[in-house]
Amino acid sequence: MIASIAICLLSTLGASGEKNLAIVLPDNPRIHYTGRWDFSNPLEPWSAWQGSTITINFNGTGCDMAMDPGSSTEWYRVVLDGDHLSSQKISVNRGLQQVALASGLPAGIHRLDLIKETYVGTNSSFFGFRIHGTGL
Repeated sequence: MIASIAICLLSTLGASGEKNLAIVLPDNPRIHYTGRWDFSNPLEPWSAWQGSTITINFNGTGCDMAMDPGSSTEWYRVVLDGDHLSSQKISVNRGLQQVALASGLPAGIHRLDLIKETYVGTNSSFFGFRIHGTGL
């Protein structure tokens, strides 16, 4: 049920007429997960531990995600194209929401690493990406 809501969230927020939006579900084999992830529901993988990472290579100009960090705010690091010095730390407030990870990038292939930096003791559930471009 929550996965369906997340897919709708990712789909409808692009209804502004923007072309070339691709929804990428969490069970896509081109998503690389590192760390302690639970895949008992492949459309709602979750992790609680800091250092857990999601990595994608996408073709486009930006990327959003749908996530529910559990009962409290969690912090993540977004690393684009391997540039750790220019990485951004973002907070994700509790509850299912869409979060912008990258925007305004030059068109083309980009690598995105999303690294969980905090451990508050609750599970963060990941529901997919919205790529501003052609996808993975």
